Amino acid sequence: MNKLNLNNFLNILTTNIMNMRFSFLIAMLLISFAIIGQSTDDKHKERYDAQKIAYITTKLELSSDEAKLFWPIYNKYQEEFDGLRNKKDMNSFSNEMSNEEAQSYLDQRTKIEEQYMSIKKRYYADLKKAVSVKKIAMLTVAEREFRNEMMSKVKKRLTNKGQKK
Repeated sequence: MNKLNLNNFLNILTTNIMNMRFSFLIAMLLISFAIIGQSTDDKHKERYDAQKIAYITTKLELSSDEAKLFWPIYNKYQEEFDGLRNKKDMNSFSNEMSNEEAQSYLDQRTKIEEQYMSIKKRYYADLKKAVSVKKIAMLTVAEREFRNEMMSKVKKRLTNKGQKK
């Protein structure tokens, strides 16, 4: 009877160890896929950012001296805008909201928009130290054109993928 219990114990132990190894292997694969996916996203973001820099630099006809002053300011404010955009995205509306919740939603959205405008005013004031007002005005047009071009390219790629199937 002792041998039988020992054999059962060893079988259970072996099975548990195999399950742990399998679980560990699955966990490692999931982590690897997450890292690969993240690095792919990072590469796309880097490529997008490089294209945006080239596009805006060309559209604004920035000299090398202007670019040295312009890009650090632009990047700083883009980080602030991204933070606000993330806040705005997290604050989503639902039809199931009560009137009080809907009011809170509107108050939050208004507060975020006010912060956005405050940042924009500082941003324009700082950019005036680097480039002309005309180039700052052109920047808003260049950013919109760049986004539209990128959206067109994405739509075209999605359309082409759909046609290949």
